[in-house]
Amino acid sequence: ACTRVLLHHNGIVWNLTSSLNGKSIYSCSADHRVAKISIGETGDYKPKFFTHPDFVWSAAVSPDNKYLFTGCRDHKARRWNLESGEMEQEFVGHTDTVRWVTLNHSGDRLITAGYDVRVKEWNAWSGLKVQDFTGHKRAVLCVA
Repeated sequence: ACTRVLLHHNGIVWNLTSSLNGKSIYSCSADHRVAKISIGETGDYKPKFFTHPDFVWSAAVSPDNKYLFTGCRDHKARRWNLESGEMEQEFVGHTDTVRWVTLNHSGDRLITAGYDVRVKEWNAWSGLKVQDFTGHKRAVLCVA
């Protein structure tokens, strides 16, 4: 049974992800925001928003639960500091929507995929591109 409806976006929600410690849920939306919802024992929640210049398609949380990585329709991925709420790094190199972001298990490599038919591997901390994976025939919508 449904126990709660979360009404905090003004657009389609494209993706949900959770922190590895299970204490937060992140929703990515067409309203240009990611909402962080902290899961409390009382059932109360107050979302914290991370605003982007365009649709946000996906998000991934670092293994230490300190950083949020997002993929946006403006062709960029971003790294956000979850404590301060500040955007710290842009990953620039896609030529179309960044449809998916994911991190490797150690959290030092960001993998992005997009409508530009490319998958890219980045150093998650320096923002430098490590390599391109090419050869796809159509947009890459998801990587794991």
